[in-house]
Amino acid sequence: MLPLFILLLLIPFVAAGNGCWPNHALCNATPVNGCDVRQSVNFTPGNYFLQTGIDICSPGVVVDCNGSNLSSNNPTYGSGAAGVHLLNHSATIRNCGFTNYGVGVFGITPNNTIEYNTFNTMDRGILFYINGNSNTIQYNSFNGITDMGIYVATTNTNSIIGNKITTNPNTLLAMGIFVLYSPGTRIISNTINVTRSYQGMYMTALSDQSVIAGNNFTGGFYGVITDTSNANITGNKFRNNTVTALSLTISRNLTISENLFNGNATGITFGNVSNLIIYNNYFNVRNNVWNSYTYPQNFSGLTINWSVPPQRARNIVSGPFIAGNYWNDYNGTDTNGDGIGDSPHYVDQRPIVTTPAIVVDGVPSLGNTINFSLYTKPNAGYVLALSTNNTPPIYMQDGRSIPLAVTPLLFTSLNYPHIIGLLNGTGVMDNTGFAQASIPVPNQSFLINESVFVSYVTTNASAINEISPPVRITVSP
Repeated sequence: MLPLFILLLLIPFVAAGNGCWPNHALCNATPVNGCDVRQSVNFTPGNYFLQTGIDICSPGVVVDCNGSNLSSNNPTYGSGAAGVHLLNHSATIRNCGFTNYGVGVFGITPNNTIEYNTFNTMDRGILFYINGNSNTIQYNSFNGITDMGIYVATTNTNSIIGNKITTNPNTLLAMGIFVLYSPGTRIISNTINVTRSYQGMYMTALSDQSVIAGNNFTGGFYGVITDTSNANITGNKFRNNTVTALSLTISRNLTISENLFNGNATGITFGNVSNLIIYNNYFNVRNNVWNSYTYPQNFSGLTINWSVPPQRARNIVSGPFIAGNYWNDYNGTDTNGDGIGDSPHYVDQRPIVTTPAIVVDGVPSLGNTINFSLYTKPNAGYVLALSTNNTPPIYMQDGRSIPLAVTPLLFTSLNYPHIIGLLNGTGVMDNTGFAQASIPVPNQSFLINESVFVSYVTTNASAINEISPPVRITVSP
């Protein structure tokens, strides 16, 4: 049953709506206050003061405001002032501006699309509840929100995509998105800036099977607080949140991957959690992870997998293997250059590290063939470059010589691009940005114990794009 406090919160607003009645004016190209939309309509561009907004009374209608701004002087939720009351299903509301309403768009019906609208100076931008299922809220802008930018409550399978939400910096408790008891919600590619406000998003329990992907959460006390389970949190950027970027209070069966935690006070805070998989994330904060139930910190009681078996693929720091996470407080080494630390991080058995972009496979001895692989720009042309810090040139089997310089790789690559391509060392990256090339080590004794620098130079039709960080190898007999 819906908790009583939520019913009390919502019912006064619904009762204050206009409703659909036969004696109401029909909305045409020039809308009037309280008009009913019973067929699709394009508004004439302009500013319309509509104290209690308009009502959607027929299914499948399209309201295109053509950039018109609808306004009221009741910016407080509960005043009954909504720009649009969605009282029928499958409608589309687009290209509208809403200013000073308690709620910009209020809906209790399914399968609607709310897109390319602007919401300014109001408590709540968009609110769906009860039967407001399978709606798409996309590519809207919210500015100066004092309570919630988007609020979905006791709904399911709504999609919230590509919206930009900025709260009023003088409103302490504002948030970008609130998902309450709404399973299957998709939160994708939104940008939420809640500077000096409480949180970017709050997703409660019973909002399971949801996806939080590709979003930017910036500047709040909390980036995201969630009690959800059986969900994916992937590809998000959490920046400059002053308490915690991601707070997991009561969560089960989450996959957390490919997220960036940068400049927050804490990366992830754990409450009562279990069965989490956390891998291929970038942690660069003061306290990367924090267990709310133990001090001094101890993570042994939490059922968390901090890595996956190594897989050959580009990871979050452009290394060659997906395994664990990148940690700014990891002080271990990577002697074999595979991008995975030789020793565990204090929670992570397979920490990934920033290493030279090139992975070397093979023993660098005279006459032997070495393979060099790299992940970089998809479909770019490349040349494999090699030089040493010794004085004689390297003579290749095809008769070419590689000139040497004090800054060997950079000088050679930029000043002699026509002679740095080595045998079997040119080609095109594949569509994932992966390339592998091989070269034989010249059988010349002066190379023994010398440092040899190898790099990929990516090119286009007429110029060098970039030179990868060189990898240094030492030639053995």
